[in-house]
Amino acid sequence: MQINDFFPNLFAKIVLANTLKPAVMLDNTDIPDIFNTDIVTTDIDATWTENEQLKSLQQKKLLIISQPYAAGSNDEVQLQKIQEACQLGQDEYQTLQMTDSDTYAWHRIKTISKPEAVLLFGIKPQQLGISALFIFNYPNKFDSTIWIPTLSLPDLSQQPEAKKQLWGNALKPIFIENK
Repeated sequence: MQINDFFPNLFAKIVLANTLKPAVMLDNTDIPDIFNTDIVTTDIDATWTENEQLKSLQQKKLLIISQPYAAGSNDEVQLQKIQEACQLGQDEYQTLQMTDSDTYAWHRIKTISKPEAVLLFGIKPQQLGISALFIFNYPNKFDSTIWIPTLSLPDLSQQPEAKKQLWGNALKPIFIENK
């Protein structure tokens, strides 16, 4: 008696598996290029391309990222009041304005500006290449930085309760009580 008498099907499968070649051979034309499909769009290019606006950033304690606002507008006045209430001098913060369609790479921003805290006014973390969920109007620790996401400046001015939460839960504890 031989071993293949005990396992005839197993022996046949091993022999066939070692002698058969794949019926279809793929070449490079059969493999889809995922970088030219809807799976990965060119929007993600911001994570590895240079951006001129980021080159103007400096090392400051606080980075404020907001949607664009006009000089002298109510949004700018509101932002100045927030900065004054937080007792921040001009040398302690800087602002970066982003539209809804802008994307910047957080790792580049962090390398250039080295902020201790980031205040997001209506900006989604995903616009900075960050896949994290932050709690609105509270300090969130991420990547050795304190993140404070909140509503956009126009929305914040229309919602006094949200502004009160932002002050009491995040800005006052971080910038006043921790000085």
